[in-house]
Amino acid sequence: MMRWVFVISMLSISSVTFAEEKKDDCPRKIASIGESVLADTGERILKSVYKALGCEIVVQALPGRRALAAFNNSSVDGELYRLRIAESKYKRSFVRSEIPIFTINNSLWAHPNKDLAAQLPIGYVRGILWQEKYMDGRRGKIFNSVEDVFLAFDHGEVGAFLSTDFSVASYQAEKGFQITPVRFEKINTASLYHYLGAEFSPFMKRFSMFISAHSSFSELEIPMDGEFVN
Repeated sequence: MMRWVFVISMLSISSVTFAEEKKDDCPRKIASIGESVLADTGERILKSVYKALGCEIVVQALPGRRALAAFNNSSVDGELYRLRIAESKYKRSFVRSEIPIFTINNSLWAHPNKDLAAQLPIGYVRGILWQEKYMDGRRGKIFNSVEDVFLAFDHGEVGAFLSTDFSVASYQAEKGFQITPVRFEKINTASLYHYLGAEFSPFMKRFSMFISAHSSFSELEIPMDGEFVN
């Protein structure tokens, strides 16, 4: 049985000082990678932080590559989160949060029948850079969202898939896989940062100070029972 832990320490300290420091530097629209439980969780917390800082934002869910394009053409003011490897894809001056907003585990998950898993392609999401990098030279099937990958696994279209451990555990707890996947390989531990256009540097300083003081975001940790499958 998979056990999971998700702890968020919300805004427990008065935010009046941070809001009083507000100037006309609020971002208005942020892109997120759509149909992801991690993005949904991040959006909820981010909006709370922005509100505490005196700002109201709209979060627009987009596929990974479209979110990058939207940031590059300035149709959004920032991205909810990205790995630092995404910075090479930015064509616009940017600032990142001083500390990560999430730290997560990325893994390869597979069907418990290893022979079946080996026969089918690996599912992954278009525009998620760590997944695209891992899949270089491997046989895979690409999807537009994490939800699509999970459904493809349930329907037997893929024998394994790439995902954050948090997303797998959340899906298992809320909806349940028809066949519970096994974590086959932990690929990396990733730090996700909030990004804004460089013109929002003053706001990003306030944002970073706030999350440092309030621990609004915390590490997403998935304790697993048993050993990895080798």
